Amino acid sequence: MIGKSIYQIFKELGIQNIIISRLKNSGSKVVYSPSLDSKIHHKDVLMVVGNQKDVSHFISLVGKVSTDLFIESEEDVVSKNILVTKKSATHKTLAELDLHNKFDLKVTRVIRSGLELLAQPSLELYYGDKLLIVGNKEAISEVEKIIGNSEKSLLEPDFLSLFGGLIIGIIIGSIPIFIPLLPVPLKLGFAAGPLITALFISRYGGIGVIHSYINNGAVHFMKDLGICLFFAAVGIHAGAAFYENFIKFNGWLWIYYGCYITFIPLIILVVVSRLVFKLNFYQLVGIMSGAYTDPAALAFSTKYLDSDIPNQSYATVYPLVTISRIFIAQLLILLFAS
Repeated sequence: MIGKSIYQIFKELGIQNIIISRLKNSGSKVVYSPSLDSKIHHKDVLMVVGNQKDVSHFISLVGKVSTDLFIESEEDVVSKNILVTKKSATHKTLAELDLHNKFDLKVTRVIRSGLELLAQPSLELYYGDKLLIVGNKEAISEVEKIIGNSEKSLLEPDFLSLFGGLIIGIIIGSIPIFIPLLPVPLKLGFAAGPLITALFISRYGGIGVIHSYINNGAVHFMKDLGICLFFAAVGIHAGAAFYENFIKFNGWLWIYYGCYITFIPLIILVVVSRLVFKLNFYQLVGIMSGAYTDPAALAFSTKYLDSDIPNQSYATVYPLVTISRIFIAQLLILLFAS
């Protein structure tokens, strides 16, 4: 590796998901942000950014972990978190911004919704993303004018994005879907319509003036409010004639059926997920909550476990389960109630 450029090393080793954010030459105290053309010399110290597996593999091929902590000094090179809050940076890729060639800066990480993403050139930036930038202080100050870094604008709830997305979702949920051989068209409803809209907005970072970023305060408020309204609506509809229906239709029998329908698929889900897919307990909790579209179970598990992992697992299965449940319920009514 000695005497070769970073580009040559990456090409020969087949390295793709690694970023070298800082470089200190042997015998020197100067720390700088290297380019792909920078050459590596004997006993140079590198700061490497990437997934743990990729970083460990890179270290095993190139050298060993250094005990020289001077590379973390901020005398020559500083690192700063900058928030994307201006339209001039939103929906542009890191390659289009070209911060390295224009300002000699390097983006090492992009944090979106609490998740760290590797700053690849093809990564598109969304409103509210947090960039970890390494380089000169003056250059970082110039980049702030382009990207924004206005924390105040992110703290204020954006009601246009919040309620605008809901309105679009309600409109989509009200559109009838005609299926041959069925006498009545199906609809996504007020649950699946906003859900599909939210997925679309989050995937593409927004629709026009509606963007995907909602601050944490508004997210927690809407989540808790939604759970309260959900249980209130269920209680009002089911509680009015609950006792009469329970006695008339042998409620204990339906409770037994409900237990079987709930626990048998749940046990199969846990066994397959743990033994076949090797998922951990935190992931299983989220998947179980999502498979039964149970936001109350998710809220309890995230507070009890003090982890966001159940939220991530929940989000992977909840949309499909919700949409399938809505369609299947309508199909069963049309097929067997007529």
